[in-house]
Amino acid sequence: MRKSARAAEREACRQLVRSCVPQDRLDRETALRESLASADVIVTEASRVGVEALLAGKLLLVVRSRGYVGNPYLESDALPLAESPEDVRAWLQRWERSPEERRESMVRAARFVDGYLLRDDEPASERFWKYCLS
Repeated sequence: MRKSARAAEREACRQLVRSCVPQDRLDRETALRESLASADVIVTEASRVGVEALLAGKLLLVVRSRGYVGNPYLESDALPLAESPEDVRAWLQRWERSPEERRESMVRAARFVDGYLLRDDEPASERFWKYCLS
């Protein structure tokens, strides 16, 4: 029962995001850099694309996953977190209405990138790869 509730919640979130944004989608024929260039906001659960988006100066919204333990995006409070479809909508509306909110989110995202990518204990690529394999 718990798993089907999670699946329903995830699908509701996907439907909401699809209804809020243009229908630009990543595909195998389009380079990631090109796809990111056409986006203002990237919504991710746990993906390397999120790091690429941050490095490209895009806003990143993290959808909490109950299935991923040790999600690097949740290691700090620097990135905005959506726990429901309503949260996704609220963040997108907040950023649309307030340039100051967008700027503050970008500053916080830069803190995440600096903290995550510049740690000395292990290269970020290895940490993220280990996370993805776990």
